[in-house]
Parts: sequence; C-alpha cells; structure tokens
Amino acid sequence: MIKLSNREKLLLKILIGIIILMIGYNFIFMPLINFFSSSDTVIVSDKQKIEQLDRIYNNYKELETKRNLYMSLLRSDSENISTMIEQWAQNSNISRNISYSRRNQTNVQNKYIRITTDMKLDGVSIQSLLRFIYEIENSNKLVNISYLRINKSYKSPNLYDVNLKIESYTLQ
Repeated sequence: MIKLSNREKLLLKILIGIIILMIGYNFIFMPLINFFSSSDTVIVSDKQKIEQLDRIYNNYKELETKRNLYMSLLRSDSENISTMIEQWAQNSNISRNISYSRRNQTNVQNKYIRITTDMKLDGVSIQSLLRFIYEIENSNKLVNISYLRINKSYKSPNLYDVNLKIESYTLQ
C-alpha cells in the first residue's frame, strides 16, 4: 500500500469532496432545477389550454342555446305567414296600401320550408313603412326581409312605393 503524508491525504480528501460536489451538482441539483423550471412552463401552457377549453365550451353553450331557440321557433311557427303580415300591416296602418301579395313555398335541405312573400305597397308614408319593418324584424318569429326597394311615389312627394320580399321558415 502506498504511504501518503497528511498533506497528501488532505489534498486527496479535498479532491474527493470536489468530485462529489461536481457529481451532485451535475446529476442531482441541475436535473431538479431543470425539472422545476420545465414544470412551471408546463403549468403555464396547461393553464392556457384550460382557458382555451373554457372559451370553446362557452362558445358551444352559446351556440347550443341559439340552436335550441331557433328549433323552438321552427316548431312553434304554426301560424300562417300571410295572416301575420296582414296583422303587421294593420298595426302599421298600411293594409290599404298593399297592391299585391304573392306567396311562394320552397323546401330547403328536405327539412325546412321557406315561405317567400313578395309584396308591393303603393303610396306609403316613411313612418308607416318603418313601423311595418320594425314589426316584422322584431316579431320573435323566423321572419326576415330579404329584399327591400323604395321608390318615390307619383301620387305625392311624401309617399313611397315599396317592393319587398319577406321570408319565413318552418319545419316540414
């Protein structure tokens, strides 16, 4: 066996200590630091994914609510569109100005019926026309105006001739 002096033994102990510290630093301490820092980024990305999932879920719920509303409107829409248009015209004081009203029915995707009503109104004041449009658009029915054309009337400068298409939808 090799005889070492006290000084050499001390240097050898210091060298072994430094080697143990370097091994501990490289194989224990640094992997723990890397693990904790990477776990922080994983947590942040997971939080972002959860927030995105919440947004998607909220959008889904909103769309589902709208779909249920429209489906209930389609199911409950049993009234005749012509009758409703006549009622709105009477409420707006333009029923006497209806020149003609034609109704056309088409199937959409073999599930829905689209009823298109072409109307011509002669000599209507702008206030009555706006009231009529307001009644149609805010009726809580699946009814909308797809075409609107307003011309100056020959009868009076304050009156207008109006062509419009009103569309409504029901289930088949």
